[in-house]
Amino acid sequence: MTRHALQDVSSEWGLDQPVIITPLRSFLQKLQTLRPEFRDPWFFSNYLKINTKTDLETTNPQARGRNSLTPFEILSFYATDPDEGRDEDLFIRDEKGNPKPMFPDQIWFGELQGANSKAFRHLEKPPFSFKHPVSTFGFPFRKLGEATERAEIYYQLSLLAFSFDEPYWGWRFFS
Repeated sequence: MTRHALQDVSSEWGLDQPVIITPLRSFLQKLQTLRPEFRDPWFFSNYLKINTKTDLETTNPQARGRNSLTPFEILSFYATDPDEGRDEDLFIRDEKGNPKPMFPDQIWFGELQGANSKAFRHLEKPPFSFKHPVSTFGFPFRKLGEATERAEIYYQLSLLAFSFDEPYWGWRFFS
C-alpha cells in the first residue's frame, strides 16, 4: 500500500535520492551522547519496550546486498516492520511461570502471547462519548490502546535520526 500511495509523488517529494545503508550501531553511537545506556541494540529495544529478541536491522529481501536505498524503497520495504514481532509476547511471568500483562491495556485485548498479543499496540478504542454512544461503547469506558503513542515514538526517533545525520534510520523509523 505504501508503494502505491507514494509512487506518483516520490520524485516530486525527493524520495528517489539514494541514502547509504548504515548499521543501527552507527545511530546508537551518536545517540549515546544523549543516552549513554544505549550501548547496543538490546538496551535500545528494552528502552523502546519492544520484544528484545527483535532484530531491528533485519533486511528486507529486496534490499539484501545493496549499500544504498531510496527513501521510497525504505518506506515501501519496511512499512510492515511493526508487524514483524517487536510488539508481540510482551509479558512478565508470575512466580508459577504463567504469563501476566506487562502493560495495563493488554488485559483488554486478550492474548499475551503470539501474533494477537500486539493488538494493544496496534489498535485504539476511543473513550465513551454520549455524542457517539454506539461507536464508542465498550469496557472500560476510557481510551484503550497505544497506537497513537507508539506512532509518536517512532516519529520522534525518525526526527532524531535525521538530526544525527542518519537518513537511513530516519526513514526506517518513519516507515
